[in-house]
Amino acid sequence: SPVEARDLLYIIDNDQRNKDLRIDLINLLTFAVKNGSKINIADTLDRIIKRNTDSQVTLAAVNAIGRTGDPNLMRLLLKVFDKYKDNGDAESIVIRSATCSAAGDYITLPRKYEGYFVRYRRNFEKLSEMLVEALIKDNSSLVRKEAAYALGNMTSKKFDRRKPVAALIEVVNDPDQSVAKAVLDSLKFLTVQDFGKDTKAWQRWYQANQRDLIAK
Repeated sequence: SPVEARDLLYIIDNDQRNKDLRIDLINLLTFAVKNGSKINIADTLDRIIKRNTDSQVTLAAVNAIGRTGDPNLMRLLLKVFDKYKDNGDAESIVIRSATCSAAGDYITLPRKYEGYFVRYRRNFEKLSEMLVEALIKDNSSLVRKEAAYALGNMTSKKFDRRKPVAALIEVVNDPDQSVAKAVLDSLKFLTVQDFGKDTKAWQRWYQANQRDLIAK
């Protein structure tokens, strides 16, 4: 009921001593929202990202955002990535990685729902920019790998895919093998080509075909 939902949201917001309970409630309410409940968890997730110092609760919030598929929450992914992007500790790396993965889930939405991209165009564009930045600049191979796979979901022609494809080509020879595999898999998915790790061949293809990557 609405009253019970408010009580649960209050606990998530205020019970700083019981981390496990807060995480369980975040997961419970996210499941309810994904299955049609009208519970408004956006403000609660926003507050967690803004002020929470417990990385596990923040991670639960990020995963919740990805699972809901609510395009109104895309802005929160941008917030959390910006908050943690300059931190090199293991917990921040996991949060950034989860943020990239959640962004990849959102990027699949325009393939399923035509109206999403029109209404939330700028948010989708910002997610794309965030993922390109993570792929090119992040020091963590875990984050770069998730960013690469997320960009590979950008198959809808509503996206301008020039910068994502160019960024993937730039790092096709990433020294980390797991990142290099993710990059190549995504390039093959986006271009239907396979030049392996031959950067020059990819660049030639890009120069000849970049017009096809412009949003339509």
